[in-house]
Amino acid sequence: NLQSQFAVGRNATMIARANLNNRGAGQVSIRTSSSEQLQLALIGIIPIFRTVRNRFFGSSDHMQ
Repeated sequence: NLQSQFAVGRNATMIARANLNNRGAGQVSIRTSSSEQLQLALIGIIPIFRTVRNRFFGSSDHMQ
């Protein structure tokens, strides 16, 4: 189990959780809380998505 919480901007918070069982199945969830525009919170998803993708499917920097 992994959980990370961090600020995205002055008035936004993002929480990311990942669970993995011994069979290799699991889930990833991302929750945002913002009093600003949702776009600011969505920008924070990009680095998380890249990290998860690279972790489970290998690095694909050449595909950018």
